[in-house]
Amino acid sequence: MRRRGRAGLEMQSRFPGEGTRGPYTIFHGFTDLFPNFQRWLAQQMPGPVHGHLFAPERAEFADGATMAAGCLSDAAPLRDYNPRAFLRNLLWNAGGVEQCLMSSARDRPLIDWAVASDPNARIFVISGAWAVPLFRAGIPAASLRSTAARLQRTERQQLEILRSPHVRARVRIWTLAEAAADPAPLAEITDQPLPEPVDLAGLSGFLEDLRDAGMQPDFHVIEERGGAGRIG
Repeated sequence: MRRRGRAGLEMQSRFPGEGTRGPYTIFHGFTDLFPNFQRWLAQQMPGPVHGHLFAPERAEFADGATMAAGCLSDAAPLRDYNPRAFLRNLLWNAGGVEQCLMSSARDRPLIDWAVASDPNARIFVISGAWAVPLFRAGIPAASLRSTAARLQRTERQQLEILRSPHVRARVRIWTLAEAAADPAPLAEITDQPLPEPVDLAGLSGFLEDLRDAGMQPDFHVIEERGGAGRIG
């Protein structure tokens, strides 16, 4: 232990053990479909509910804080210097209390092999939700083709990781079509009904326009691995 360190502990005198300290849950794509999801979830959870920790501009700590426990700064350059250490320190400093994190295809990728192989992690995904903010922007699909392709490529890489047989995290994936048609199954992750989703009237036409512009949106079928179960 003196030479190997404890699981999830980062310090200058030794390398950390594998894994993280305590449970945490990642919600990928939920804030794209449910704008008030983070605020609603914070009312259900006893522990911190962070926003998009790996957003391009800054780390969105719970309650809008600019600094988290352990003097972790929300500055993106400091976070991006060593993203894995940043996440480990955030989880360690919470003292084992479950934390929730938001994620999207627009962020610096949060779902990587380190997270996917962590048995303390639970990951809920609405695949294809990256299309919702683009659709609601009111910009012609042809002008958004390169952005949409980049977001889809980023998410596809994360989904490929989550489909690996070596994943140790508990994972559940829904498509955007499934979540939009009937959000009820998503409520199995909590004891309370989900907040209202955004109005998606016209989304199918937007996706058709993306196809006409030469892109092929690939929204995947429902998957489940490891019985992610409810939170809270």
